[in-house]
Amino acid sequence: MPAHPVFSTWRPLLAASLATFFPFPVFGAQSETQVEGVLTVVWGDAVPGSKEPGHVVLVLSEGKGGVRFYKYSEAVVRQLGGTVRLNSGTVRVEASESLSGHLFGVREVASRGDGGSLHPPGETLAVTGSRRWITLPCKFADVAAEPEAEAYFDAMYGGSYPGLDHYWRELSYGQMNVAGSHGIAWRGLPHPRSHYLPGGSLDLGSLFEDCIAAAEAEVDFSLYDGIQLAFNDVLDCCAWGGSWYTTLDGVTRSWRVAWLPPWGYQNINISAHEMGHGFGLPHSNNSDGDGNEYDNPWDVMSDGWSYAIDDAVFGVLGKHTIGFHKHLLGWFPPDKIFNLRGKDWATIWLDPQQRAFVDDYRFIRIPRRGDGGTLFIEARERQGYDSQLPGEAVIIHEASPNHPFMAWILDADDPPADNASTEGVMWRVGETFIDPAGIAVAVVQRTSDGFRLELSSDQHGSFYFNDFEDSTSGYSSDGLWHVTSACEAVRQGHSAPRALFFGIDEQCDYDTGEEFVGGTVSVHLRLDGLAPPYTLAFNYSLTVGEDIARVAVYESDTGRFEVLAETGSVIHPFIQTGGPWSRFEAILPLSSVASEVSVYFSVFADSAGNDLSGFWIDDVEIDGCFASDLLQLAATVETSVELYEACNTIEAGDGYEIAGSGDVTLRAGSRIKLDDGFVVRSGGRFVASIAPPIAD
Repeated sequence: MPAHPVFSTWRPLLAASLATFFPFPVFGAQSETQVEGVLTVVWGDAVPGSKEPGHVVLVLSEGKGGVRFYKYSEAVVRQLGGTVRLNSGTVRVEASESLSGHLFGVREVASRGDGGSLHPPGETLAVTGSRRWITLPCKFADVAAEPEAEAYFDAMYGGSYPGLDHYWRELSYGQMNVAGSHGIAWRGLPHPRSHYLPGGSLDLGSLFEDCIAAAEAEVDFSLYDGIQLAFNDVLDCCAWGGSWYTTLDGVTRSWRVAWLPPWGYQNINISAHEMGHGFGLPHSNNSDGDGNEYDNPWDVMSDGWSYAIDDAVFGVLGKHTIGFHKHLLGWFPPDKIFNLRGKDWATIWLDPQQRAFVDDYRFIRIPRRGDGGTLFIEARERQGYDSQLPGEAVIIHEASPNHPFMAWILDADDPPADNASTEGVMWRVGETFIDPAGIAVAVVQRTSDGFRLELSSDQHGSFYFNDFEDSTSGYSSDGLWHVTSACEAVRQGHSAPRALFFGIDEQCDYDTGEEFVGGTVSVHLRLDGLAPPYTLAFNYSLTVGEDIARVAVYESDTGRFEVLAETGSVIHPFIQTGGPWSRFEAILPLSSVASEVSVYFSVFADSAGNDLSGFWIDDVEIDGCFASDLLQLAATVETSVELYEACNTIEAGDGYEIAGSGDVTLRAGSRIKLDDGFVVRSGGRFVASIAPPIAD
């Protein structure tokens, strides 16, 4: 995100870093000063129609009132699993700061101070039950206006349409409410508005502390889940919402907080949006790639302003949030989610999101192998708070914890529309969405019951492959790592002309004259639908002398880190062939519970003798087993050509017979068991092979 004056007087900004989960140093000279605290996220949303992008700050609460602010760094946040994990899980971190004061990255992630823990990627936020909020109206010392009365804030939270309690009940199908939420009378702040905008930058911390102090004699904050701070004049660019870790009335935890200017609470779609940030939700986006995350009109967490209801009292009302966000919040029971994985097909009925009660599915998840992305499919109709939507149709979002907005709506138009309100994002009867990964979603019928869909997934071959021809494909890098077509990239032995290089193009080496470390890490790679063995292979060229080059794998679920190869190592050596490029292959040593992994490449360089060609990587590939782990063949007579595969074991049951015309091949990863009744008749052909199944 571009720089904004909101940060100009705060502590130096968070620098892009891979230190987050590296179990080894990633930076050279830096201070060993340790900063320990709890990290939360606050989002800033500009006035609708301004075309200004959103803002994100990381807030490090050190305890005893100490707070540090850092600008959003995609590299660091991605390696922490995304803003959803941070804003909901509230992690305790230990981080190093450089001599210049920059926070380089999180060194350690542990349980949060209130006993909770960091949410694994993809786990729901579980925002259910009663979530009571209080609004504290606070007046700047030099502004006398009281834009709304206390009664307005009470009514804003009403349990009947269009109150926010009624709104959240509809969105959550009655699983979450804000009953008992209310406002209080206006309280005065001790300072004029200018005091809270030193140098034009909003001081969120001082505003929070002074507004809380003005009301604490009247309010027992331990009774509330969230706090809306309502001000009587504009703040800076934005309304703000997210989490704030502090102690109020003896309770220390991450509080859901919103900072609202008048245009925020006088249009309660903005109040709902900032409450959504408080619940842990990020923005969604469309597919046009313009950096503006306010152009998805199907989501209150994006474009909540257009295609929405305008109320005479409460301004623009909120619409529903997208199915992916409802899934994160834990509002879909497992029996209302249809999961399609690997190679499979199905015909199902999908009910529109807005209906309070449904007989069929509300939501479809189709994970893509390898890239961490998942397709989330939902149906929407014009009803309730969604009565002004662009249309009634099936819509599809792609979501990934590695993406800054996590979810973006897919658009069939080329180029995608600036605002996702066109036919390109709406899949209607007779239309089929086809994904290059081998996924198809056909809308075949619509009735009063919903939409009938035909789904198919034929994902096969290597579940992850990156030849770096288009981009880094999600790799986050530090130091000299970059994609290039120079130097060793022109030589044979890899998929020319581009490769990932640790070095300097102009020199064709990595000689900087200084001691330093550089690492590059892949996105989180999902292993959904696969079985071991998992194998990693890549082409590489490596000349680093006595410096250390390393390849390793990290399990996101367990925190387990395994070195696969390291220069100078007897246990894990690189095996180089005689050509300029070599091939690396290894079985990944993962635990039985691993579902996500990341691949790391790094170089540890001293200050001298670095006029060497460095470390080159290309054609990174990960394979897994695509069949069932165990296959049990029932009693039958085989009369045709058949191939049966299993990742581990095949058992041919008693009564299994291969007739004279039969031709059967069994291929298993480790074991084939034939019972006593197994028979091959004269003329029949039988082949048994112990080898991993082959994906077609």
